[in-house]
Amino acid sequence: EEGIPILVKALDHEYSTVRTEAVIGLGNYGKEAIGIVSEIESRMGSQDARFQEKAAESLKKIKE
Repeated sequence: EEGIPILVKALDHEYSTVRTEAVIGLGNYGKEAIGIVSEIESRMGSQDARFQEKAAESLKKIKE
C-alpha cells in the first residue's frame, strides 16, 4: 500500500512506458487501490492506446 502514492505520481511521468507500468502496478494492488480510481479514470482520454488498455484492465482488478 505504501507504493500507491509513488505509482500515482508516475501516472504523470513524461514517458508513456513509465505511465503504463505505473497503471499496471496500481491494478496489481486490487481493492487496496480503490481510492485512486478517479486518478486513473481522469487520465484515460489523454493517453496512448496501450495505456488505455492497461488502465481498463487495472480498473477492473481494482473494482472487483
